[in-house]
Amino acid sequence: MRKLKKGIAMLGVACLLSTNVVAPVQAGEIQTMTNEEDGVMPLWDYLQTTGISFDINSSGKANCFSTMVAKSASYQCKIESTLYRIADSGWETVTSFSDTDKGTATASKLLYVKKGYLYVLRSKFMVYNSTGTTLLESHTADYEQGY
Repeated sequence: MRKLKKGIAMLGVACLLSTNVVAPVQAGEIQTMTNEEDGVMPLWDYLQTTGISFDINSSGKANCFSTMVAKSASYQCKIESTLYRIADSGWETVTSFSDTDKGTATASKLLYVKKGYLYVLRSKFMVYNSTGTTLLESHTADYEQGY
């Protein structure tokens, strides 16, 4: 199952890299940032691409997805994602999930959410050296979705 999940994620990342463009985002699309975009671009030394997607269907089923690719397959990649619900009392944590792997990582979660809230998926993308002991670079991205 892990190989299938990773294969699907890599196919998605390959498609994103081939287009090399960030388009306006609608629910369910993947927001991407790469190190090779024209114009304003992140100044990453170790990250190649990050992507984040968050979609809630009409029955409240939320699909949370984050993926990253490092510039070298030897680097350790780690994603820490948290889904928050914005309530009157502030930000409430709904769930957290993560993934760690060499060269690329993909973290995803399916769950049901309550109607009447704004949700924010926040993902932190981290690149470590090949042994996973030294943090080389990190980037955080948010994706909002109301339901």
